[in-house]
Amino acid sequence: MFEAWRDLSDRERILISIAAVLAVLLVILQFIVSPIYNWRETQERKLRSSENLYELVAEASAVAGGVQSAETAPKANVPIRKAVTDSAKSSGVNITFVNARDDGTIETSTPSANPDRLYAWLEKLRSDYGVGVAYADIARDRNGLDAVRARIVLER
Repeated sequence: MFEAWRDLSDRERILISIAAVLAVLLVILQFIVSPIYNWRETQERKLRSSENLYELVAEASAVAGGVQSAETAPKANVPIRKAVTDSAKSSGVNITFVNARDDGTIETSTPSANPDRLYAWLEKLRSDYGVGVAYADIARDRNGLDAVRARIVLER
């Protein structure tokens, strides 16, 4: 190996040395600098996503916070399933799954909804029908920034 190196002219040795330095720089850039930079961007994206999710949950809990009693709600005598489906339709929320449970609660699922419409629907249920949120799993929809998917259990 050393004999082959010694047999090269000075110009060839300089060109090979420059190529070796460039290869080392490329390896350092590709396997050290780039992952560190990408990790930082990924963490910033996760932070923004977590902050948005926190705001979404805080808004949802504020809307679902106080359940009105059935006596003070104007339409409290409407069956809970009918109240859920009718109010969702009038609020522009597309419910794909409605299940009446044995304990009197209603489980609903929304694949993609505008968050403002969803919270307005929950507020309408609370104020008009005396129906509140017993459990809610609300997450941002992967397909769009202005949409959420929700699985909500409602009770009177």
